[in-house]
Amino acid sequence: MIPISKPYIDDEDCLAITKAAESGWISSLGEYIQEFEVKLASLVDQDYLLSTSNGTNALHLALVALGVSTGDEVIVPDVTFAATINAVLYCGATPVLCPVNKKTRLLDETALDGLITDKTKVIIPVHLYGRQFRTKNLRDRLPDRILILEDAAECLFPTSVEAKLGRYADAITFSFYGNKLITTGEGGAVAFLNHEIYSRANKLRDHGMDKKRKYWHDEVGFNYRMTNIQAALGCSQLNKIDAIMEDRKRIFNYYSNNLDPNKFYIPSTKFPGMNAMWLFDCYLGDRSSVDNIENLIVDLRESGIDTRPTFYNLSSMPIYSKYKSPTTKYEKDYLGLCLPTFFKINENDLSYICSVLNEA
Repeated sequence: MIPISKPYIDDEDCLAITKAAESGWISSLGEYIQEFEVKLASLVDQDYLLSTSNGTNALHLALVALGVSTGDEVIVPDVTFAATINAVLYCGATPVLCPVNKKTRLLDETALDGLITDKTKVIIPVHLYGRQFRTKNLRDRLPDRILILEDAAECLFPTSVEAKLGRYADAITFSFYGNKLITTGEGGAVAFLNHEIYSRANKLRDHGMDKKRKYWHDEVGFNYRMTNIQAALGCSQLNKIDAIMEDRKRIFNYYSNNLDPNKFYIPSTKFPGMNAMWLFDCYLGDRSSVDNIENLIVDLRESGIDTRPTFYNLSSMPIYSKYKSPTTKYEKDYLGLCLPTFFKINENDLSYICSVLNEA
């Protein structure tokens, strides 16, 4: 079976984990945590960055630090992983689901005017599958009172310098789950533009404990800290990021050049320099339906190819349907497939995948 994703863990990674374990500092204290935060902050060009134990609590921590609470509204794209909307609900705030652009699957700015109210506190653009949402356009049209939180769980390093993340957002979050560009097993990070907000998040991440008076708590906080073992793996993984990104270009170029353009819509070809190339997604267009996609996934699996459907509209799920925008149209769900995308997948496998898909 050709897996859809698998982490790349080499001898250097294993050695880093072993060193962290042997140091005795295996939990949320240790030298690797600060090293990982400094190295990551430099690579993503962020001054105020905190590591977290996963990407979901990075989102929650960011929202709380930005002051989101009961009575606030937070605009979320209707197509994203559930963690984005769940983090809003954790705060007691009300998510407002914004339709997405049919072709990009990113938040549709043209639909925002009817959704922004006096209660709107934050908008969360999501960089889906590595495709970067143009946050500057959003910042230019929003009043200053509305904050922007970029969900970059799937978009760690865009390929263009001009596409630098976080420049126009009040906060940005990342994920290092096992299928991401680099992994810490579980793990995440959050960065802020404002030092004061960063300092509050730093305190909240550690149970709300006073930074100068140990075990003195004057605010209810969380245990959202990354472990030293996670950070050790992350430090080692970051050393390979150039090779990982170069290999992603090879994979994306192969799929783009060998899948039949008459059968598949391929968004990645429309985003030169604005794609971190996390996971390759393609769509059957208006001919697709839930049944078509699910049947195709079964057929591909029987052919030895592991795939997964793209994310469903959140508003199509009963637990989130009450947050649906009245302008949402499902376009027959316009579902697609995510194809095997992992470091050093060989060209024989890529050729086989494209051949089976084109025939299917």
